[in-house]
Amino acid sequence: MENSTATSSDTLHKIGVTRTNTESSILAHIETSGRSKKGKRFRSINVARCKRILLAFLSRCLFAFHSLLSVWILIHVKESEYWALLIGVLGLYLEMFVTLAVTKKGEWKWFSPTVFIYLCMTIPCIFLLELHAQEERIIIPLNETSCQVSVIKA
Repeated sequence: MENSTATSSDTLHKIGVTRTNTESSILAHIETSGRSKKGKRFRSINVARCKRILLAFLSRCLFAFHSLLSVWILIHVKESEYWALLIGVLGLYLEMFVTLAVTKKGEWKWFSPTVFIYLCMTIPCIFLLELHAQEERIIIPLNETSCQVSVIKA
């Protein structure tokens, strides 16, 4: 690189074209340090981007796992089919791709669609499980207690 720069400077000098000090310093800065900084910058961007994608995927996996576990427990307890609640898992990963494509930092600033989708999947499960537990608490005591009524004749 230095030889080609020196030969091009010598050639320009022989022709009669001279560079100012600022032009020379700018060209020297671009030729010598620009490539190494650019390469480091691209490496750091790639590492940061990979880290952002990995963390986004990991958080969605944890949310999806917990939602799957919640729906499975609900189905096991209620003995009904509630698998439709897991449609939100597809929404989690679709939202991840949209978020990573649209935003620079990988997440939205004031609102988290991931948490919203997660809550939309788990709150119905928790509500139905609590409702089932409440029904069992009411039904069991009524069956176990028997009231004997005696009629007193006057």
